[in-house]
Amino acid sequence: MRRAWPPFGRPGRVRLPWWGWPLAGVLIFATGVGGAFLATPGTEVAAWWPAAGLSVCFALLVPPRQQVFVLVLVLVVTGAANAWTGRELGLSIAYGIANTLEVAVVVYGLRIARPHPFTLRSLPDAIVFALIAAAGAIVAGIAAGAAGAIWSGGDFWASAAIVAASHSAAVLLIAPFAALPEPLPDTVSLRELGMQSVLLALTVFAAFRPGAVIPVGFLVFVGVCWGALRLPAVIALAESLVVAVSVLALTVSGHGSFVSAAYTPAETSIATVSFMSALGWFTLVLVSARHEIRSANIARLEAATARAEAANEQAATLTARLELTRQRDDFVASTSHELRTPITSIVGYTDLLLDGDQHEPERGWVLAIERNAGRLLHLVEDLLSLGTTRASRTSGPELFAIGELVTEAEAGALPFAGARSITLTTDVPSDLAGYGDRAELARALGHLVSNAVKFAPDGGTVAIAAARADDADGAAVTISVTDTGPGMDAETVANAFEKFYRGADAVARVTAGTGVGLSIAQDLAARNGAVISLHSVPGEGTTAELTVPAGPAAAL
Repeated sequence: MRRAWPPFGRPGRVRLPWWGWPLAGVLIFATGVGGAFLATPGTEVAAWWPAAGLSVCFALLVPPRQQVFVLVLVLVVTGAANAWTGRELGLSIAYGIANTLEVAVVVYGLRIARPHPFTLRSLPDAIVFALIAAAGAIVAGIAAGAAGAIWSGGDFWASAAIVAASHSAAVLLIAPFAALPEPLPDTVSLRELGMQSVLLALTVFAAFRPGAVIPVGFLVFVGVCWGALRLPAVIALAESLVVAVSVLALTVSGHGSFVSAAYTPAETSIATVSFMSALGWFTLVLVSARHEIRSANIARLEAATARAEAANEQAATLTARLELTRQRDDFVASTSHELRTPITSIVGYTDLLLDGDQHEPERGWVLAIERNAGRLLHLVEDLLSLGTTRASRTSGPELFAIGELVTEAEAGALPFAGARSITLTTDVPSDLAGYGDRAELARALGHLVSNAVKFAPDGGTVAIAAARADDADGAAVTISVTDTGPGMDAETVANAFEKFYRGADAVARVTAGTGVGLSIAQDLAARNGAVISLHSVPGEGTTAELTVPAGPAAAL
């Protein structure tokens, strides 16, 4: 069974209730009194001083502007705790000052090194915390050693070493609870937790059983390492604290690796609290490094998930767009097929009527029917071509005369040009030849000529010309179609080849068309290695150029 542990951690600054202050004072006083009774024989200092860890922990929990009041509280409470145990008043005050200096060094050192609130989010944070805690412990050791030497004539160096080690152990084991990082999800099985707890208890027993030697004591780090790398940070820190207190209790009771007739009481105290400091530092480093690595992995996973979701959304959007395009093409094709049948009948019967004996004005009416039916038939053919320009060809590339291609396009546009008195002119040398699918290129040119006639004004001109050009890329023939229409602006030219696009001028002038002619012409040209380009100046007309691969004139 796996269990999702509650998110232990401090996501932001903690606002302590009013009763937190008296509670902190009581706890610091109680641990101070208890620590004073753990005085190392031959000195006036305690073997371990948990009040130092609680003092720093409380100072880290309050806002910066209130930390000066924490210093006052620590001075009063720790001095009172020392006096309560029977120490001289002057020495008690000196010890209170030593504790206050330590808290000040740690708190303000962390404020300088890291922004408030200080949080153990990474390995560098843990190293900074450990170094500043060591600096504070050294300051407290020097102050306490000097006080003991002055008031009671104690050994300065022994007292300073014991105080520095005991205070360092207390801060490293207790204060990190106030600097826990934002919670991360932890899923650990109860079976694994039980196995780890049993292993930790066994290593503590093996290391501090009667007759154990110092090297065996470091077996404890195996279980601690397991907990720091797998359990929530608060549980791993709590385990280290429990193990450290157990080690201290066993040592004080005369058991364990650090109890030996070869060691003085001061040496035993220093060894014990140094071991406790190492245990706290080891856990602190592992917990912080693990949080840093897991945070980075979670960030990378979230980024990858976001990219995957964006890609899925993009794929879904593209799929929907393709489906809409398919439905549109199916609709256009089916509708166009349905329209082509009756239009073909109209054109056929119109031809029969024109073959008969018609008189004016009836013949003019029939010609109007033929012209508009042909126009409608061309529109239907364009719609049918919209989705089939990439289909298999019905014919292959061949040599053809450019003049014949132009004549065919001109003939297709004459009925519409004549109805609006538009003049069609051609200037095509007879020896020009092109290479490609003649039918497809004829349709492409037909669309260009049809567009020119459509946009030319009544009585205007459409000029068709062709010329051959030889360059490093090979020989090509450019067929230009120039009208005297209103021209196009840069935006219209840039979008002219988009399907169903119609420029603002075309819409405003109510010019007939569906906006697919140029798109179809471009697709047909591209299939044959040809290129279509547009050149236009608003108010001066438009020139469309179809450039096709040239063929040798002698082959015609």
